[in-house]
Order: sequence, then C-alpha cells, then structure tokens
Amino acid sequence: MKNNRRRIFSIARRPFLAGLSSAAGAAMFIRPLIAEAQTGEAPKRFFAFHYPCGAVAGNPPGALTWGFGAGSKWTWLPTGSGTTYTASPLLNFFQPIRDKVLSIHPLTRGDKTQKINGDKHTHGMVYMMNGWVPVPTTNPITPEADPPNAKLITTVDPSIDQQLLTLLPNVFRDALVPGGAPTQFPSIQLCASPYSMLNSGSSFTCLKVISYSGKNQPMGPEGRSQTAFNNIFGTTMMPGVDTAVFLRQQAQKRSILDFVQSDIKRMQALLPVSQRPKLEAHLQSIIDLENRITDTPPVNTVVRPTLVAEPTGVYEARVREVHQNNLAIIRCAFQSDLTRVATFTSGNGNNQDQVQKYFAPPPFTFVGDGHACSHNGKSVDALLAKGEVNSIFLQAVAKMFIDMNATPEGTGTLLDNTLGIVFSECLDGDGHAPVFPMLCAGGKWLKMLTGQHIYLTADRYVNDFWIAALNALGSPTTTWGDPANVTGPLPGVFG
Repeated sequence: MKNNRRRIFSIARRPFLAGLSSAAGAAMFIRPLIAEAQTGEAPKRFFAFHYPCGAVAGNPPGALTWGFGAGSKWTWLPTGSGTTYTASPLLNFFQPIRDKVLSIHPLTRGDKTQKINGDKHTHGMVYMMNGWVPVPTTNPITPEADPPNAKLITTVDPSIDQQLLTLLPNVFRDALVPGGAPTQFPSIQLCASPYSMLNSGSSFTCLKVISYSGKNQPMGPEGRSQTAFNNIFGTTMMPGVDTAVFLRQQAQKRSILDFVQSDIKRMQALLPVSQRPKLEAHLQSIIDLENRITDTPPVNTVVRPTLVAEPTGVYEARVREVHQNNLAIIRCAFQSDLTRVATFTSGNGNNQDQVQKYFAPPPFTFVGDGHACSHNGKSVDALLAKGEVNSIFLQAVAKMFIDMNATPEGTGTLLDNTLGIVFSECLDGDGHAPVFPMLCAGGKWLKMLTGQHIYLTADRYVNDFWIAALNALGSPTTTWGDPANVTGPLPGVFG
C-alpha cells in the first residue's frame, strides 16, 4: 500500500506539478483526480441557489407554518416531520435523492418586526446570506413604501460564500496536493435571467445579487451561457489567447478541448486506472455542455454528440435551457476544481420576467411579470401561476443535484462533497412573510442529517442555522450576523 501511494505521489509531482501550479489546459481536469488518488479525499464545495418571490406554502398544521394555498397543485411545505414526512409536489422533484436532502421550516429573518429599511425582497436575499437587515447605501433609512429610495440598500458584511473563503481557505480555496495552486476562481456567480446581471435591465443592484465581498461591493452574476462557459473554461484552458482568436475557433466549429487533446491523452495514460473512467465521463460532460450552448455546435475530435443548442429568442421562452446550462457550468467547474464556491439566482428579487412566456401554452390566465405574479392574491389561478413558476426553478436545481449525485467522487459522489442550499427570500410574496422556504442537500462529510424534514416548534432565525453549519465546517463560533437574532446553533441539522 505504501509503495502504491509513493507511486501515485511521484506521478503527481513529476508530470502534473507544472500543470497543477498553473491550473491551465488539461491540468484542470486532473487536479481533483490526482488529489483523490493521493489522499483518498475529494474537494469540498459550497453552493447557494436562490429563486425569487416566494413559494406556495401549503398549510400543514401548526402555529408557525405561515401557510396558505392548501390543496393547490404546487406547494412547498411537506406534511409531517422527521424521516417519515410526506413530500409536497415541489419537494417531489428531489425525490430521487430524498435521502440526501433536508428541509427546514420555519426559519425567519431579522426584519420580522421591522417596518423600515427598504425593500423586503432585498431583505430576504441579503439576510439569508449575511444575517443582518440590510443598511442604506448612502441615503437615510427609508420605509418600504418609498421607492426608489427603499431599494438603495446593501449588505453589512460579506455574504456567507465569501466568508467561507476567508474563514476556511484550506477547505474552499487552497491547493489539493503538495506543490499545487489554489483554485483558478475563488468563487463563481451565475444567474438565469438577464435582469439579474448588473449591466442589464432596470432593477436596482440590491435585487440582482446574493453575493457580496463587503458593504456596497456586489458580485454581479453572469446570465449568458456561452459567455459564462467561455469565461470559465476558455480562459482556463487557453490562457492568454486573444478573444478574437477564441471566437474564430468557435466559428470554425472547434471545441476548446481540441486545444488540449494531446495533453489530455498524455495525462490520461499516466492517471491511475481507477481514475480514468471519471476523467472520460467528465470530458464527455464538458463536450455535451459546449454543444448545447454554442450557436454552431463544435465538432470535437473525441466524440460527436448530436445535441440541440440553446434556443434563440426572448429569454422567457428558453428559461429552462438557460437554467440547465448555467447550472451545468457550475457542476463542471466543481468537478474540475476550478472553484469550490458558487452562487446562482433564478431571477432578481422583483422578478421582471414575463412569466406567461415561460409556457407554451400557459396553464394560467395571469399576465405580467414574476413580481406581480407573487403579489396576485390567493385565487385558484393566482396560486397556480405562482406554483408553476416555482416548478421551473426548483426542477432545475433538483436536476443539478441529481446529476451531481450520479457523479462518483472519492468514497461518495460530487453531491456528497457539496453543501448545497436552496432558498427564496420570502415564503409568501403577497405579504412578504419573513420566512425562508429552505432546503439543504449533500453535506455528507459534515454529517448533515439529511433524509428528513425539520419542523421547528419555536421561532428560530436563519442565523442559528449558519452557526451550526460553520461549526460543522470547522470554524467554531457562537454567533453569526446580528447577535440580537442569535439563539444558538440550530440542533438536529448536523451530527
């Protein structure tokens, strides 16, 4: 056994060391595989997924349910608790990985009794990620009913994804093997709607982002699939290549993988036999992804899959494909160890998508954007519209988690080595109910107690969840965010 470990280490040191240090070309695919072969452990990741404007709760019994919409087609809250809970229609999307997800209700945010300080959708987006009620950017504190000033608010601290990079760099940033380099990207921020990008749409910044490096320092997400792919994989595999050259090779139907074929073949031969199928499967997923999102699908020298490119036209008509592609980019970046921290939002907090265009034909009569849809009351048609919109977002992230769970890694799967969080900024869009519809996934290495629904019988803030998570991650703490909204580590989440 010692001789085998020494052999693997020598492979990592000699032919791979230069590539691991630069994290360029084919070496990006090898980093996690060498680490796994050498140490038996895979990288650990964090992923947060936000979808806008709340959910149709349902109405199980209990004083703290904040429930509505019982009997609707699409509801969020399950019935029962513990491991024997009955999943709701929306939670059923996660049924194939039921034993690896955990839902919690109700977790509240710190503005529960505060009626000032701006837009309530921003409150939820900011509070989930840093545990503080947002503060003004430059203007005095303004009531919610005073737009646009109500939307000139921002975070107090960096968001949790950025905090992890500072608190636990050895887990979420540093090299996996001796002599290697940190991840190419400290974190990745992607989105689905163009209205969530900082340079498009008319929404205020505070509604567009969930990642902040500090006060008034939003980290804007990228929503264009091809651009995200090029920025992450193109710049990594072909560093220093002029953009015009890169675009020209795409127009010639050449894949970025063409540029590193010789390196891939050379390194593939040097990998331990047990790791080669994983490399081949990962390369295939990159090829499939590139074919989906390239306007003129490339012909690759390894394989020539026949896949449909992302449809053209208005965003709303291709919302499913954009979700699928951008979430797949994050999954592939995780698998390549290009990053270990990523966030994604389906839409800005005042969702401006014309939701009827999501469907052909629409199953409801409501006409308007997602924000108006969330404030459209509790009629049968209104609840149906809200639920149908939710179903698109949640089905997309469920597919991502299912795909991650089908990807072997270390002693488990890619999902096992990821702490995933799914949330909306409020439970009820009509009243901005300050409760998070929240689901966790993966986290096996943290001994997260998945396969259950936790129904809280006492009011708890989301701060308590993050305290428990940080302790499980190896950053001991007794507080997080606003200390006025801290009770202590939330029990029953981590073993």
